[in-house]
Amino acid sequence: MTDKLPTDKPAGTQPPGLPPPSPSISSGRPEPDKRPVAVRAKETANTGYRAIRWIVLIVLVVVATLFIARNFEHVEVDWVIRTSEMRLSLVMLGFLLTGVVIGWLIHWFSARAQRRQ
Repeated sequence: MTDKLPTDKPAGTQPPGLPPPSPSISSGRPEPDKRPVAVRAKETANTGYRAIRWIVLIVLVVVATLFIARNFEHVEVDWVIRTSEMRLSLVMLGFLLTGVVIGWLIHWFSARAQRRQ
C-alpha cells in the first residue's frame, strides 16, 4: 500500500500559489549568463595583471632584502645635531621604508582626489 491520497490532478501539475520551477533546477545545468560579453570581460580582465603585479612585487622585495642584508658594515651617519654609528643596512632599510610610505601616501591622496571628481 502507498501512503498517498488519491487525487484527481495529473501527476505533473503543481499546487496553486507556487512559482514554476526554474529551468536550471529541472535540467541540472546552470543558466547561461545573459549579460553582454563586454560586461563579463571587464570582470575578468585584470585578474592576470593582479597576479603578475604581486609576483613582481614579491621578487622586488626579496631582491631589496638580499641587497640590504649584504651591507652589514658600520658607517657614521651625521644627523643635524649629532653623529652616530650604525649599520649601512639599517640606513638603507630606513630609506626604503620611507620611500614606500611616501609612495603609498602619494597614491592614496591622488586616488582620493580622483574619487572626489
